[in-house]
Amino acid sequence: MTTDKINIKDIISDLKETKEGNYNFIYENVLLIGVTGMQSKTTISLIEHILKHAGLKTGVISSNCIKFYGESIHTTFNDLKVEMLQYVLNKMIKKGIQTVIMEVSSHTLDSNKMHDLKFDIAVHTSIENEYSGCYRNSGDFLKIQKELFHELDKDKIAIINIDDNNALKLIEGNSKALIVTYGLNNKASLTASSISIKDHINLVVCLQRSLTTIQGVDIDTLEFPITLKLLGEHNIYSVLASIAVALCLNINVEIIKKSLIWFNGIE
Repeated sequence: MTTDKINIKDIISDLKETKEGNYNFIYENVLLIGVTGMQSKTTISLIEHILKHAGLKTGVISSNCIKFYGESIHTTFNDLKVEMLQYVLNKMIKKGIQTVIMEVSSHTLDSNKMHDLKFDIAVHTSIENEYSGCYRNSGDFLKIQKELFHELDKDKIAIINIDDNNALKLIEGNSKALIVTYGLNNKASLTASSISIKDHINLVVCLQRSLTTIQGVDIDTLEFPITLKLLGEHNIYSVLASIAVALCLNINVEIIKKSLIWFNGIE
C-alpha cells in the first residue's frame, strides 16, 4: 500500500473553499483516545499496533505526523488550528476510520486546540518528567493536563499511571468517568510480575481488579504473559498503558499477545 502525502497548504486551501470550515463533525462516528505525558509517542504506537492487529481502522494525530489509512499529513501539531483539526478528523471519518489516537500535550491543551473534542478514553503516562522550561513547575502541567480528564463524560474511561505521585490529582472532581490504574505498584488495577529484561522484555500482565469496557462489558481478573522486543523499564509502563486501552476496548487477549510480539518500536 502506498501512502499519499498531503501538504498542510492543501488543507488551508480546502478550508478556504468550504463555507466557514463547517464539516459537520459527528463524534458518534469515531472513538477518540487522548494520550498525554512523557512516552506518549511510544504508547500511541503500541496502541495503534494492537488496534490494527485487532482489525480496527485507526488514525493517529501526533506532534510530528498525522496518518491514517492510505494517507499521511507531514506537519507539526502546532501548525494545526482548531478548524484544520476538525477537517482532518472528518477526512478520517470519510475514510472509514473507527478510532483516532491523539497525542495531547500540555501545549495543545493550553492553546485550546482540544476545544469541543469529546474523548472516550484519556491516557496519562506521567506528569513529573514532562517539565521543561516552557512552564514554571510541574504544578502548571498538572493544572493543564487535568483539563483532559475533567472533561470526560459519564462512562468514559481515564487510564492513569498510579506510580506517578501526582496522578490521582488528575481525576479529582470527576466522579463520572471510569478509572483504570496501571503501574508496578501493587495497588494498580493493571500491573506486571515476573519481569525479565535481557535481549527483550518478558513479563506477566496481571489485571487485579475487574474493569468495564467502553462497550459496557465487564472483564474479570486475569493474567497472561507477553514478550516485547524493546528494552528499558519505561517501555513496561508504555505497554501496560496500551494493554489497558486494548482491554477497555474489549480486544481479545490472544490478539494483544500476538500483536506485541511483532512490535518493533515507533514507526
